[in-house]
Amino acid sequence: MERHIDASVRYELTIHIRRGRFRSDSHIRTAFAYIPYIKPEQPSLPRQIAYREFSPLPGPESDPEGWKTLEPAVFHGVLSPNHSVSIQCTVSLAKPLSYTRGSLIPCMLKLDSDDEAALDMFAKPSAIVLHLRRRVRLFIRSSELKKFENAPWKEYVGEMGTARWWPSFDAGPDSSARYLEGEIKLPHDLKPTTTIPHFTISYFVVLCPFKVPLLNSDGQDLLSEEVNIATMHADGPRPHAYSDAPAHNPNAQRSDEYRATGSSFSLNMRQV
Repeated sequence: MERHIDASVRYELTIHIRRGRFRSDSHIRTAFAYIPYIKPEQPSLPRQIAYREFSPLPGPESDPEGWKTLEPAVFHGVLSPNHSVSIQCTVSLAKPLSYTRGSLIPCMLKLDSDDEAALDMFAKPSAIVLHLRRRVRLFIRSSELKKFENAPWKEYVGEMGTARWWPSFDAGPDSSARYLEGEIKLPHDLKPTTTIPHFTISYFVVLCPFKVPLLNSDGQDLLSEEVNIATMHADGPRPHAYSDAPAHNPNAQRSDEYRATGSSFSLNMRQV
């Protein structure tokens, strides 16, 4: 039941009372709330240890079973008439791809390019746009839509959260790459993934075009991956936020500088 969506879901319990041939029947009706029991599987053991010890999350290289690495996407853009850029973007999402509302979606990003100056611009946290996008689809029974046989569904799409980024401690030694960690904080009242007749709520993690001054691009999303929003926490330690990590250093030229920043982040987190 939301302001800008032309539908609502309501649950009612009704008791019908039959009184016999010469007396009218009656019924008692009351509304109730229904929250589905959706519980993710446990995360990988290294990630559970990181949550328990308040240490940085091991990345896809250190914990390959704990992440789903999506197919790389290449971003093409123009910074000036004589400066075209191509950045290969590799996004990894923490497995399983089911996240409890009120918690977090951990994510990793690797950017590759031979243009190191462009890499530093695109690796700024303010330039990276990774959204949690919600799509609500519903069937509208109206005379207007009956005229369109192939379009009986109506969609509402909106952004439910945006990732916050910081340099990764799990960075490799390659100077032509930048490694970042991020997380999307999920609201406590986020509606869970839902599929019922004529009504669905689904969620996608979407990498959008970069926000870099004077950049021209086609404006198309780079990649999208469907995820589930759960209502219960998985067994084991609960995830906690890491987004108080140090900001990205725009003057960093080598990935080992990223690793040094991440190491200091590890020490700070252990002191909390």
